[in-house]
This record gives sequence, C-alpha cells and structure tokens, in this order.
Amino acid sequence: MDTNPLLPSGYDIVWSIAVVLLCVLFVAAIATLVGARDRMAPLHLIIWTATIVVAPVVGALAWLLVGLPLSRRTARTSRA
Repeated sequence: MDTNPLLPSGYDIVWSIAVVLLCVLFVAAIATLVGARDRMAPLHLIIWTATIVVAPVVGALAWLLVGLPLSRRTARTSRA
C-alpha cells in the first residue's frame, strides 16, 4: 500500500469518522422528520425537508435542535 507522505494516515481516519458522523446526522434528521410528518403542516414538512437536503449539516442540526422539539410541543397542545 502506497502512503502519501504529505497526508498522514491519521488524517484519513479523522475525515472518515467525520463523514460517517455527518451521514448519521443526516439520516437521523430525515428519519425523525418522517416520524413527525403526521404532526406537521404539509408546507412545514416541505420546508424542513428542503432545508435538510440543501444544507445537510445546518439543516439537520436545526431540525433536531429546534424543529423536532417544536413539532412535539405542537402535537401535545393540539391533543389537549
């Protein structure tokens, strides 16, 4: 196996881990969005989906930190 003297193998490991974590973040955001689709208006669902797809890191973090708790809160108040 040829090694690149300019890039140490640790660099490859760190980037590989970062890519895997970003993929997990993206999949988790899409999965929770699909799970919350019954509690959301169709327009909000389209906007959140577009945000997550266009800006995967920022959109996924925004959904998981802001959108998901908001959708759960809306579902609780609408049942009461």
